Amino acid sequence: MEIEEIKTKRMVLRVFTPDLYRLIFTNFTKSEELLQALNFTSIEELELERDKHFKGTCTYNKSFVKFKLIATDSNLPIGNCHFHTWYLQHQRAEIGYDLFNEAYKRKGYMSEAMEAVLHYGFTRMNLNRFGFSKEGYLREHHKSEEVFHDSFIFSLLKKEFESNQTIK
Repeated sequence: MEIEEIKTKRMVLRVFTPDLYRLIFTNFTKSEELLQALNFTSIEELELERDKHFKGTCTYNKSFVKFKLIATDSNLPIGNCHFHTWYLQHQRAEIGYDLFNEAYKRKGYMSEAMEAVLHYGFTRMNLNRFGFSKEGYLREHHKSEEVFHDSFIFSLLKKEFESNQTIK
């Protein structure tokens, strides 16, 4: 099994798709093997991902792509980026990210990863839109720990991304 990788200056981004998750969860049964194959740092994280996979993270018109961020200086997982709520027909997705290793925060790692992830989304996934420029505000949009929270809506269009790439 070969996992697609994107290399940046200081990281390797491992690309995980629904098909790859299905292959891994079907062929690997031991938690230790799965932790290594998926670059998870805990059994709890692995079980949550397995549960999401088998309960249905994809539908006939929706999917995801997840990127595990691996620092090349330590070969350790330091974070994630992911396209979720990827509407295939409408060529749009929401994007989420987290940098969980404190040693790598505030050093430009996420900006470096996001450039590669956005390029992948616009070129490989044929997306036309992500969330980046503020467009709106949703009151009490999601619930966390029994508290409702507001959400801001942002976007970045493919033509804006391409225009920015020609300036660099």
